[in-house]
Amino acid sequence: MNTESVLKIENLKLTRGKKEIIHNMSLSIEKAQIIGLVGPNGAGKSTLIKTMAGLLKKDNGKMSACGVDYDSDKIEYLKKFQFCFDKADFYNELSCKENLMQVGRIFGCSTKEIGEVIENVGLGDRVNDAVSSFSFGMRQRLNIAQILLRRADINVMDEPFNGVDPEGVVQFRESIKKIRDELDCTFLISSHLLSELRTLCDKIIFICKGDIVDSVDLESDEGDVYILNTDDSFRSFSLLDNAHVDYSRQKDSILVNNDDCNLNTILKILIENDVVIKNIERCNKIERIYMELIGD
Repeated sequence: MNTESVLKIENLKLTRGKKEIIHNMSLSIEKAQIIGLVGPNGAGKSTLIKTMAGLLKKDNGKMSACGVDYDSDKIEYLKKFQFCFDKADFYNELSCKENLMQVGRIFGCSTKEIGEVIENVGLGDRVNDAVSSFSFGMRQRLNIAQILLRRADINVMDEPFNGVDPEGVVQFRESIKKIRDELDCTFLISSHLLSELRTLCDKIIFICKGDIVDSVDLESDEGDVYILNTDDSFRSFSLLDNAHVDYSRQKDSILVNNDDCNLNTILKILIENDVVIKNIERCNKIERIYMELIGD
């Protein structure tokens, strides 16, 4: 994977009235990565995306895309992006193909490219139908088609799966990966569908209360953890600390990354010291972090 950073956000701050919505947030995304943005409702995901798009005015901080600074050259900065929000406007009296032809004229896309995108999002059998006859899910597919057609350096999508049926989600996922691999472009996708993000993304970033609180690198981390509970958590922590083994704590529980060898070492230490293992649970790391955020 290319380690060139295409999107940088440093100490971003945004307030509304007396309430601070984004708290000195910093973020760096590498070229050709597919990044998931996850957090509970009101965490600041959509606010962050709208700020990146220049729709909300930041109070402080720096934003740059492909080396272009937002404050120095806003127009050139925005040219690096394509933003896809959960609701999009179309020419309702025009057909699916005619709407995309308008987009294609702006960005110099061929008729062949437009046809391929229409097939990729599963609208091939409705290509000549007026958009006014489309369901919400079909309009979402058309919305996704627009961003696939644009093929910008950085593609930002806010809840693109909303209203899309399972078949459409699979087609969308395959299209994103294909375009990323062919063009080395970057995707930042905000969604609540954790299972889809886990399948699609290289990395998932967790945001809560206007700040980044955690992340999971899916290229190097399988995303699962073991959770152990014992009859004496304080003594268990002390034994493991003294043995210098790799683990983390969650209240009274022992968390072990998805590594059977390390797990066996920890179990051996505890059992040899007469610590009673009450239970062991294998848990998806992404879901665990998200549930912790909701709980907070």
